[in-house]
Amino acid sequence: MMPGTLWSLIAAAVVVSAAHAALPSHWLPFVLMGRSQGWTSRRVVAVAALAGLGHVTLTSALGLLIALAGMGLLTAVGDWGQPVMAGVLLATGAVYLLSAWRGGQGHPHHHHPSGDHNHSSEHPRHGREHDCAPPGQPSQALSDRAAFWSLFAVLTFSPCEGMVPFFFASARFGWFGLLLLAAVTAALTVLGIVALVSLTQAGLERVRLPFGERGERVLTGVVLAALGAATFFWH
Repeated sequence: MMPGTLWSLIAAAVVVSAAHAALPSHWLPFVLMGRSQGWTSRRVVAVAALAGLGHVTLTSALGLLIALAGMGLLTAVGDWGQPVMAGVLLATGAVYLLSAWRGGQGHPHHHHPSGDHNHSSEHPRHGREHDCAPPGQPSQALSDRAAFWSLFAVLTFSPCEGMVPFFFASARFGWFGLLLLAAVTAALTVLGIVALVSLTQAGLERVRLPFGERGERVLTGVVLAALGAATFFWH
């Protein structure tokens, strides 16, 4: 039987993991950037899952390291974790705002529950489903690759500092306790992020925003920059 104190630690860590996954900076950027990039729901969820895996992997590795090296290491980590997330969000938001400022009005995206785009006959396809811009005007503020790595960096390089003390406290239960804590919290965090992204994405696909592509970029840029600023000052 596992000691009751280990169960208590895991139960507390589960609560922290759920609250952590619910932070807007951990799921809202995927929904907004996915819409602006013209990604399908499946692709948005896949990107969120990959970024979430990177996030929990770094958090668990850091927790295990601190469990071995001591809590003094947490202070150094706190000096770069949140600022990295804030910087990436601010920079990405600025890119979308700059793209909206430099681009034309564009035209509205017609989103359907299937995640595909239906375009008016006035705008022929140009090789890709999400290529909605007039000829000669780029349809995306970021390339798909740049958008993916931005989202990946937002989560992966901002480990959850709130989880680290649980690893330190569970070190007395040996590797079994440490690995069990890592597995439970990692699974819950990734599932929480994916669930929030999926639910929000499903709801947003049924909404036709009253502005065109340029307006979507402005909205995406403003929200990302606001999340970045909030993350920086909260830190």
